[in-house]
Amino acid sequence: MTLAPITLWEAQAARRKLNAQGKREIEMHVLIRTALSQRELIEQAKHKTQGRQRLAKTNVDDDEVGSLRGVDSSKPVPSVEDLD
Repeated sequence: MTLAPITLWEAQAARRKLNAQGKREIEMHVLIRTALSQRELIEQAKHKTQGRQRLAKTNVDDDEVGSLRGVDSSKPVPSVEDLD
């Protein structure tokens, strides 16, 4: 039976997580299972973030980007220098 391949970085992160949980003597299969669960958590977060970005892009009208609609340019606006 072979173990799933993980990177050194994933192994170190899994060891830190298990150490934080108070587990000092860590078996290899527990370490790999923890690394794989962290990998899955990262993938889920990526998909969730990509979905939000896609949703945000679809909610913005291309006509509205860079538009000054709703801004009354006939009235002067005081600048930071004018407030001194």
